[in-house]
Amino acid sequence: MSSEEYKTCRYPWKTAQILSDGSVRPCCWCEGSLGNLQDKDMKEIWYGKKAQDLRNHINSGIVHSMCINAACAYRQDTEI
Repeated sequence: MSSEEYKTCRYPWKTAQILSDGSVRPCCWCEGSLGNLQDKDMKEIWYGKKAQDLRNHINSGIVHSMCINAACAYRQDTEI
């Protein structure tokens, strides 16, 4: 795969990782949480401010704070 394929991340539009404590993350590499299922339902989290903010950062080519330490190809290929 060329690095051009990693210039954007699609995970926040396609997937969610749900941890045993109810935390919802956009992917397995991300350390931050979009919300918790003990506090909100999945629809609120998926369309919520944190998720929209993350997606807006990605669309703007800016690494979101919850992705700074991610060990994924997107983060490694994107300048902070």
